[in-house]
Amino acid sequence: MAGRKQPSSSQAAPARDRALAAAERLFARHGLNATTLRQVADASGVPINLISYHFKTKEDLLRAVLSGHSDHLTALRRTLLTDLELHHSPNAPPVHDIMATFYRPIFILRGNDAEHWANFVGLLSRERGSPAWQETIGESVAAMLKQYTVLLQRALPKVRRAEIVQVLSLSFLAIILSSPSEVQTILGDDLMQDWDDATLEAHLVKSLTAAVLSLG
Repeated sequence: MAGRKQPSSSQAAPARDRALAAAERLFARHGLNATTLRQVADASGVPINLISYHFKTKEDLLRAVLSGHSDHLTALRRTLLTDLELHHSPNAPPVHDIMATFYRPIFILRGNDAEHWANFVGLLSRERGSPAWQETIGESVAAMLKQYTVLLQRALPKVRRAEIVQVLSLSFLAIILSSPSEVQTILGDDLMQDWDDATLEAHLVKSLTAAVLSLG
């Protein structure tokens, strides 16, 4: 019918997706405990009974938010690692190139949607160690560390597995540096003027590579 008002893109999105997007913003800003399903319903325009149909509890909603980010990050890393191994087969890839696949997906995802990524980093900071975090991010990180450890041991057969795991575990914390809002809190406005994603990525790869090579 002529003159009929078309729904906005956010209103046209599936209810489940709208609830997830609103929950992500609220959880990142206020944390799980300070966010209610009613707030998620109000922010998303999705009736609370429909949210409860998809997600029985707030914890289920948080798990879904974290899993979405984690699954995407893991898939990108696996693709890059597979391509890298095929390119260098039957030899092990250079350590620098292995480390580059660790950080490249982070900056790809941040470049695709900076706000979405900043919310994820905020969630990692707020909910780290929680049951929902352990069941999603914790399990994903463990699997990822195992894959990188195996590949690095091929490249550096004389280095002990435990030492590689320690360096990789610390590198996970560098994800916070991929969120400008988090970094601004640490550095302040003056140092943020020199912030550059490409330079940061190169420095992170170089630093982690040096740390791993120093083990040998």
